[in-house]
Amino acid sequence: MFFAIILYALALITVAAKAPTYFIQDKQIANSIILAVYFLCLIVVLLIYRKELTKLYSFSRINKKSFLWAITGALTILVIQLINGMVMVLLNVELLPEGESFYDLANEFPVLLLLPLAAAPIFEELIFRGVIYEWSFKNTKGKHWIAAVCSSVLFAAIHFSLLNFVSFFLIGMVLAHLYRRYGLVLSTITHIFVNLAIISINLKL
Repeated sequence: MFFAIILYALALITVAAKAPTYFIQDKQIANSIILAVYFLCLIVVLLIYRKELTKLYSFSRINKKSFLWAITGALTILVIQLINGMVMVLLNVELLPEGESFYDLANEFPVLLLLPLAAAPIFEELIFRGVIYEWSFKNTKGKHWIAAVCSSVLFAAIHFSLLNFVSFFLIGMVLAHLYRRYGLVLSTITHIFVNLAIISINLKL
């Protein structure tokens, strides 16, 4: 478990710090390296958990009702984001300047959108729900809310934003609940949909 978390942290730091840009001047090459490192870390983690993937990504609980839950979860997350944004505006706080720089880069290098629309939701759901939630659930004798809180606190902390900690925590709780009811497939689909909606708004697609 800890090796998988370390790999996720390495992938996240590579993206957040834009590490390759410090020693490679060509932006296209640097961004390609960022993508490659992130996807490589994801592939290694998928290989580590290859035996559990069939169980984690089971479609057996997916039905019409599950998609209604997914839509409800996605809308709840978007409302959380909206309220968080309104609070930040009222407090006259700048919202995630690093996010703005990402959207600038995405306009220049659209391939970077593979991160929030594919790699990140898959990686984050696997780590925080498939690994950390499951580990907490087993070690608290099946206490769902304790496992949800543990995974959500870490999910919020890893985004390195104290001002947005509460909103990320609540988002983690929603995704943990979806995961508990319908599995990793649904929480990942919901995560992707939310990211798509936020990116569409920010890039004015």
